[in-house]
Amino acid sequence: MSKPCPMRMSRGLTLGVLSGIQLAMRRVKIVAALLAVLLLVILSIQNPSPIEFKFLWMTLAVPKIILMIVSGFVGAVTTLIIQLLLRSGRPSSRSSSSPDGPSEL
Repeated sequence: MSKPCPMRMSRGLTLGVLSGIQLAMRRVKIVAALLAVLLLVILSIQNPSPIEFKFLWMTLAVPKIILMIVSGFVGAVTTLIIQLLLRSGRPSSRSSSSPDGPSEL
């Protein structure tokens, strides 16, 4: 009898089989995200006053936290776009055969 194929995650890892390093990195990412949210909450509580800024002919007054969130979002999107552009230039490491076909010994 053949073995059933295990479910696979998008990065090729078998579900339920993560190494210790992968689990540790996942925990570090979760802690870092929670810390970033906590810092954002503290910043929003401490900086409720509006900021006035000018863009072309418009003068806008927005709370500091909104300006920080928009700036962070723009930075995250820019980083994501740069990473995607850098990855698209790399050759795929997922293919197991060479361009000339499988080698036989």
